[in-house]
Amino acid sequence: MIFLIANQLLQIVFRLILFVWTSWNDFWTWMSSTNRCDVDEEWWKRKTRGFPGLPTHLALNISGREARDMEAIAEVIAAVCVLRIPLFTLYDRRGYLKDEAIALEEMIKKKRVHISDGMPNRTWRCHIHIMNRGDCDIPHTTGTLIMIASQDDGKQDIVRAAQILCSEGGTITAERLESTLCTRGIRDVELMIVTGTRKTVRSFFPWQIRLTEIEFVTSLEDLMPDGLIRAFDNYSKKEQAFSWRQTSKRDRNE
Repeated sequence: MIFLIANQLLQIVFRLILFVWTSWNDFWTWMSSTNRCDVDEEWWKRKTRGFPGLPTHLALNISGREARDMEAIAEVIAAVCVLRIPLFTLYDRRGYLKDEAIALEEMIKKKRVHISDGMPNRTWRCHIHIMNRGDCDIPHTTGTLIMIASQDDGKQDIVRAAQILCSEGGTITAERLESTLCTRGIRDVELMIVTGTRKTVRSFFPWQIRLTEIEFVTSLEDLMPDGLIRAFDNYSKKEQAFSWRQTSKRDRNE
């Protein structure tokens, strides 16, 4: 009887110690993390000021589960727009985000007001373009162009290009094929961030990620805001990525 009582008391004490230890760790993790209420336009500029360069084409490749988290996605887009990244591809394999583009745009407006401390900066703009299975009418805009894409867009682009080349006849070369793709005028992705537990690019257009640096994070929650800064930091430190960005920029200007 005494042994049973002692055993129960030991279990209670052990559980109490475990609870206190877990709560303490959670508290310090919360204290050391960035307070999102303090993340504004100036914070993003200050955090990235020392980087030698940011990607000119950033892609966010998200899992199907997280494609429904409009608020978290809008938070990422607002940061991208603040940092004046010219091109941002938002990719979910099944295309759920295309159906929610209007809701996403409204959420981005709200995040824009928040990140600008209630006074939206007119110098940074976001324009959403939905890719539609071989639609080559990609707009040219000032500010950040946000392209919402899915797996079907890449497949249909290949089908459309093959149909054009077959109808024209002649020898099919890699150069001819590339010149026929809808993405021919779009620079390759320089940095792709992939969310989820599996390290896969989920059928993202392979011809757009030939020299792409890829960062994997488990969730959007882990990405924002400090994870995005770490991804930019890692990108800027990789000589291949940065030197290729500089070379690509020179090629585009020639």
